[in-house]
Amino acid sequence: AASVPPNGASDGMSNVLAIFVDEPYIDLYKNTYTRFNTRIYPVSVMDETKDHFVRNIGRDEWEITYLIRGDDPIIGDDITIDGQILNITSVYSNAYRHNYSNTNVVFDDSVVNVGDGNFYGNSKIVSVDLNNVKTLGSEVFYKCTVLSSVDFGNQLESIGNSTFASCGTLRQEIILPSTMDRIGARAFYGTQITKVHTGGTTTID
Repeated sequence: AASVPPNGASDGMSNVLAIFVDEPYIDLYKNTYTRFNTRIYPVSVMDETKDHFVRNIGRDEWEITYLIRGDDPIIGDDITIDGQILNITSVYSNAYRHNYSNTNVVFDDSVVNVGDGNFYGNSKIVSVDLNNVKTLGSEVFYKCTVLSSVDFGNQLESIGNSTFASCGTLRQEIILPSTMDRIGARAFYGTQITKVHTGGTTTID
């Protein structure tokens, strides 16, 4: 069994940027190091630009687990290891939460899953292009206070709880694609949106 120091062991660790642990112990570490629970990630490797940590999640599928720095004009594009361009299909929860500096979020064609909390509280983002994303986790864009434009693409299937909640400047008419299945609770709570075309949605929490 894994041995994790008790609460208090992190006292004085004010400059911690990221903690990488074996995936089976992530929840254990988050429950122990509660101050850093959005900075705990699965064991990963650094890409050649030294801007990202990534991990293999399938035969030819990779996930960004942590953005070290940068604005990533297209998230998931041109990330390499040993000269090979990786097929980035997923962005791990909170991977972009702390260090993303661009005003526009654009996902590469290959990215289909975006985990919880990735741009939580970002006060710079003004526009989002989901492109081929199928699944948005919970609170992905929660409290992005200047977000005013979202292109939902034509592949989206699921929007998590509070994904766009408290985006107070988001007032556009929302048109979701026919591929939609689920809209989570409070997904658009606290916005100025007055109309949502739910596409093929079958479940609204």
